[in-house]
Amino acid sequence: MKKKIFFKKILNTKFKYKRNYNIRLGRLNEFKKLIKFIKNFWSYNHIFVKDKRLFNWQHKQNNQINFIIAEHKKTKKIHGILGLVSKNFFKDKKIKKNDDIWIAIIKVEKSFNPPTGLGTSMIKFLVEKYQPKTLSALGISREILRLYYFLGFKINYLKHFYIRNSSIKRNKIAKFKNKKNNKKINNNSQFELNKLDTNYIYKNRKIIDKLDLHKNFSYLNKRFINHPIYKYIFLSITKNNKFFSLIVCRVFKAKQAKCLRIIDIFNLDKSLNLESEFLKYITKNSFEYVDLIYFGPKEKIIKKIGFKEKDKKMILPNYFEPFVRNNIEISIAHLSDNLFEVFKADSDLDRPSKIR
Repeated sequence: MKKKIFFKKILNTKFKYKRNYNIRLGRLNEFKKLIKFIKNFWSYNHIFVKDKRLFNWQHKQNNQINFIIAEHKKTKKIHGILGLVSKNFFKDKKIKKNDDIWIAIIKVEKSFNPPTGLGTSMIKFLVEKYQPKTLSALGISREILRLYYFLGFKINYLKHFYIRNSSIKRNKIAKFKNKKNNKKINNNSQFELNKLDTNYIYKNRKIIDKLDLHKNFSYLNKRFINHPIYKYIFLSITKNNKFFSLIVCRVFKAKQAKCLRIIDIFNLDKSLNLESEFLKYITKNSFEYVDLIYFGPKEKIIKKIGFKEKDKKMILPNYFEPFVRNNIEISIAHLSDNLFEVFKADSDLDRPSKIR
């Protein structure tokens, strides 16, 4: 019943010009055609134009491409595209029905003079084919935001949290509003934070499978360990010497300084208390701060861990490719229930913008 309510506006939308278009999933042999569309009508220097490995890693599924294509029947030209991403694609190698699906790219090219409703018709195709449990998009332009709003999506913004290393006297990445010293480090915490190598992760894959209902070792392996470009850091949280949670991070550098960003957490539990452990880690490694971008029902848990929410009097950058020393809010449009949550790893929010 909830799904019918979620998708009511989408499913009730009628596309007058359906007879003129084939709206379908892309085929593997259409890679060049799709990339040409992205190059000509999205961005000529888009990372997918330059790096086929990354495109295949994110969107190749057996003999199909996880892009919905609006192809004009007469001219055979692509007039619109919609890219799909899901956790199950990384976890089980395919997007499934009743999946949590993210819209990564949506573009209708106006120079073709496409009929009104072509973008909506691609979203409707997605909903009818996959009947998703949740449907969402991140980092949306104002134009597309209006479309999502019209279709009944809830519009929100991700929250930005941080733990500061105030032993660094001059911050080159962030701008903090005061000079408060670090909280006194507690060396008697029952939790311990340690960096893991991949050999340890492979040996403990059965434990990792049990940490989180929605993310397992297969997801960790394809999404992070075997990422074609980025190198991730894996931190274990042990409680009384027992593996309790796993944190995935990435180092960001700018202006000869660096910070640590949490990209995902396996088992974000209410009992965690990690401020002292993070302070030890970022002080030891000379990070300006550790931060976390999040949306969902566990904000109180994040604050209990020891993170503070960013306010308007400080600057905590989001963009590093290229680096922009400004506060930039990340919007989210979603059709979901109250338990829906987002980390930086979700959708294509942590996708490279340049070849390294």
